[in-house]
Amino acid sequence: MKVLPSDTGIDLDALVKTVQSKLPSEMQVRSSRREPIAFGLEALLLDITAPDEEGMGDKLEKALGGIDSVGNVEMVGVSRLSTSVKIK
Repeated sequence: MKVLPSDTGIDLDALVKTVQSKLPSEMQVRSSRREPIAFGLEALLLDITAPDEEGMGDKLEKALGGIDSVGNVEMVGVSRLSTSVKIK
């Protein structure tokens, strides 16, 4: 998932913790990294594990979209846990 904060002043480390706390119990943030966007704005690229069930992507986007400090959420890749998604 690519998560854009709503403002450049958002603490991204705190945002990762907030995301983890807002995810449904069957989902977990496995890893995160920052991606520079422009003018000091950075996006979070989150590797989130979830069960392989129908509707999980929508459930994940709804959970992340409901966080006040999140401006935009984009699904950039989906894979099985045994593979690695390359995010550019």
